[in-house]
Amino acid sequence: MTIVNIRLTGELENFVEKFIKSGYATSKTEVIRMGLIKLKEQEFEDVSDDPELGQYLKKVKEGKAKPKFLKPVSNARDLLK
Repeated sequence: MTIVNIRLTGELENFVEKFIKSGYATSKTEVIRMGLIKLKEQEFEDVSDDPELGQYLKKVKEGKAKPKFLKPVSNARDLLK
């Protein structure tokens, strides 16, 4: 098990507190864990209308291509270069 210490902005801290007070979670850890699980479920989900980008993301999901995260990109098309 890994222990991670994170800092949340005011907006995220308020969201986490509201989530706990609403009864959806019992702790901050649980809220963060739930968010990570949701992210994992959506991993490499194609949210683009660009067919070329969709094909690339499909290959990444199938393990036929590796994601290109060598530097920050401002445009998703930069991933196809």
